[in-house]
Amino acid sequence: MRTRIILPLLLIIGIAGCKSYQKNTKSDPTGRAATFHNSKISLDWAGTYRGTLPCADCEGIRSEIRLKKDLTYEIALKYLGKSEVVIRNSGPFTWDATGNKITLVNINSKLEPNQYFVGENRLAKTDMKGNRIQGNLSDKYDLKKDKNSITERYWKLIELNGQKIPDSENPKKEAHIILKIKDNQVIGNGGCNSLNGTYTLSEGSQIKFSRMISTRMACPGMETEQQLLNALESAENYFINSDTLLLHKAKMPTMAKFASVYFK
Repeated sequence: MRTRIILPLLLIIGIAGCKSYQKNTKSDPTGRAATFHNSKISLDWAGTYRGTLPCADCEGIRSEIRLKKDLTYEIALKYLGKSEVVIRNSGPFTWDATGNKITLVNINSKLEPNQYFVGENRLAKTDMKGNRIQGNLSDKYDLKKDKNSITERYWKLIELNGQKIPDSENPKKEAHIILKIKDNQVIGNGGCNSLNGTYTLSEGSQIKFSRMISTRMACPGMETEQQLLNALESAENYFINSDTLLLHKAKMPTMAKFASVYFK
């Protein structure tokens, strides 16, 4: 009698286990089973990743990769100590069958890394064969995801009081600000003169700029520089979304809009 009871029970357990396995796997185009718990499905992978990768014949490869939800990418690379040229490329990217590794399509793999393992807030560059890099230096091949930090970033002014700011003919005179962590210092340029001052951040995305000063050189378009100084001195709060920074006063319209630029 006991044997008759155990056999049906084992069949029930086996069927339930098989159904559970089927719920957590699916077949990829190659016919292999792929788990639902992979980077493609489980992680918030869209965003901007930055870092400096090792380089065989230069000081390092300063890298920025932006992955978009529409499965396209933008990449910018600069070979430090070798060239001031920034190599830029864009195109689609694909996931491998496991859903854990991406390949950047339409890219020169002899010059630029084109495969990465996708992890929690990071991209890990593969070797030339697409394998994971091992050893004590493996973390040197990671790019970190930008976590919406406002400090230590080059914020280029792109809009002021609702008016778009044209690109500067002189990149060294481009209107921008950088909020340094050390001493809460603000440095930048108003489009003509260098800017300096301090800032404080508080809860609720509140910001306060203080003691903003500039050099006294006369240039065309000085009214834009003065408006930027006024906006900084009046700002009470900010909103940041990946590569965009907005400055506001209370609930008034945006006073100044900035875009993050990595290669400066």
